[in-house]
Amino acid sequence: MITDVHTHLGTDRMSITSVTKDSLATHVDQLLQQMNTNGVDRALLAPLEPHVNTLLCLQAADMQPSRLMAACSIAPRPIESARSMLKEMQDKGCMALLLDDEFYFPQDPAVYYLINQAVDADIPVFFHTYNLTTDIATMINNVTLLHQTGRFVICHMGGLFGFHNALSLLNRDNIWLEISITLPRIVESLLKATLDSIIQELGVKRLVFGSENHSDYSDIRASLNRLRLNVEAIRNIMSDNAEIILGNLR
Repeated sequence: MITDVHTHLGTDRMSITSVTKDSLATHVDQLLQQMNTNGVDRALLAPLEPHVNTLLCLQAADMQPSRLMAACSIAPRPIESARSMLKEMQDKGCMALLLDDEFYFPQDPAVYYLINQAVDADIPVFFHTYNLTTDIATMINNVTLLHQTGRFVICHMGGLFGFHNALSLLNRDNIWLEISITLPRIVESLLKATLDSIIQELGVKRLVFGSENHSDYSDIRASLNRLRLNVEAIRNIMSDNAEIILGNLR
């Protein structure tokens, strides 16, 4: 079962912000077409409040509950509002918490509080960033040490310029790097040698398939082929690791 752990309801960064209640069914159909074409069985829809609405993602998941799941995007402040929102979204069926680095400060205690609530609720935490800074990496280091039973995903492998800050975290059993956007760039750059060395040393247990936009499926699959992985490694990235992160897709 191939699972996409991070995709938006749109084909690119412009279209995801134009998804509305009226156009939702059309976007869901387009997503399912791409999933079927590329052999993707299930996908976790990733909102980015206020640009990509969590409730729309939940409505999309309700249209195709056997194929689609939804995460929730919540800013850690105000604290009480964030706390009640996470509980409400989990009750509505959200399967992950997504924290976008545009809406929090990594040193803010409110971030730790919300992450603690997510771990207690047994839902994974996704750190959405296009550039994993030293401050965010330090925060992730702290929370993953504190919550060793939690499940934490760094989106986009930390970004092309933040990838090096993610490397020191890869020896943790509770951290995964989601490969969208960044993997195609890495395999076309000198960083491919670094990634090859990491895979040779640690394997692929810390990598998980995601697309950002479902129109990127073919590029990401082509990038994985460039890594010349065996069948078991491909299955880990595209299936097994996602099942661990999402609690066996409950």
